[in-house]
Amino acid sequence: MTTSGAIRIKKFKAKLDPERRGEIYDALKKEMVKKESRATIDLVEIEKWVKKMVDGRSILHIPYYYTFAKEIYKLQNKCQYQTLITELKILDHKWESRGLDQDLLIEIKRHFVPEYPGICFFRLDMSHLDGPCVLA
Repeated sequence: MTTSGAIRIKKFKAKLDPERRGEIYDALKKEMVKKESRATIDLVEIEKWVKKMVDGRSILHIPYYYTFAKEIYKLQNKCQYQTLITELKILDHKWESRGLDQDLLIEIKRHFVPEYPGICFFRLDMSHLDGPCVLA
């Protein structure tokens, strides 16, 4: 085994030490509770709002609308801008293909996700490259 492999195994074994794990856990506990408290408050509000939106729908699909909204919440905390837009399109397709109402999915998404302006990519206009100063 290489030296770097032995070092990695040694570090891994150190992580498994109960005392070390306890120290790590104690150091992170306060922040973990803070994040979980914030997320729980947000998720309860999401569930209340989605419950109003899906009232009168098939009982079988209601949990899926909850899951859809929670996945949006997760993506918003993980992605931004174009990546978020792309991931939301994937999410839309996933839940539409499972038989959920497309209009309701759009309404849920619009409630939780702000509208982002379209991304404008730079386009090179070749007509500006015909002068002698281009490479100067």
